[in-house]
Amino acid sequence: MSIYTDYMVRVERMTKILPKEDQNEILMELNSHIYEAVLQDNSKDTELNKLVDVITRLGAPEKTLAQLVADKKMNQALHTFNPVHLIKALALNVSNGIVYVAFFILYLLLAVSSLLIVLKCIYPQNTGIFLHNGSLSAIGFIGNSAQGNLTEIAGWAFIPMVVAYLLICYFALTLLLKLRRKRASSTKTHAMQWTD
Repeated sequence: MSIYTDYMVRVERMTKILPKEDQNEILMELNSHIYEAVLQDNSKDTELNKLVDVITRLGAPEKTLAQLVADKKMNQALHTFNPVHLIKALALNVSNGIVYVAFFILYLLLAVSSLLIVLKCIYPQNTGIFLHNGSLSAIGFIGNSAQGNLTEIAGWAFIPMVVAYLLICYFALTLLLKLRRKRASSTKTHAMQWTD
């Protein structure tokens, strides 16, 4: 039965990124499928040959479970709003279309924007909101040479402003991603009903 054990170890490795309940659900579903397929096989083959045949038809878990794991990870990320889960889910879904690549880039830009907080602490005179002759000239980090006639107006309030900006953008992007997934799911369901 090492064939079965090896297969299940590969399944466990593939689903390790998911919460325990999702891992267990996938394992139970595969166990059930394998067990039923072996029992329903009325051929004269040995049980080992039947098992090998079922596992072969299931295919490599690294390929056959990739989309399921990516979907479940995305569902977890969108349910919890956890940025770590979200980055992992987007990384798993990047191959699923340009939309996920775009979301990945937007979240990456948000992460880079958080560096403004660190820059404000290190270079307080060069980081903030800058006016030139009473009109907005720059937001963010500027070099010493560009600072000439500019006046930084936010002071240390710039840090909570950046935090608020990051939180609003993060939740807005996540809700947009959630809406996009829901819309894609309903479109897929509608298309399946249309073909039935």
